[in-house]
Amino acid sequence: MATAAANKTSLAFQQLSKTLDAKPPKALDELPAKDLQDLNKKVEAALAQHEEAMIQAENSIIDQAPRALRGTVRRLLGVNS
Repeated sequence: MATAAANKTSLAFQQLSKTLDAKPPKALDELPAKDLQDLNKKVEAALAQHEEAMIQAENSIIDQAPRALRGTVRRLLGVNS
């Protein structure tokens, strides 16, 4: 039977799991908290860069559409403004 301590994950591991919106590999829970915090910050930065790149790509697609079709393209992409 597993002990409560064996089932307890670190706060840094839980934060990484929340950032990823998925459960990271259990082996990462063995890393020191500082390393997990650094990894979490890098993952957050990468996700922010990805989101910005997606916004720029959407805007580029909209800008390439003829003016009369831009509203339709925005609706298809789910972009409000």
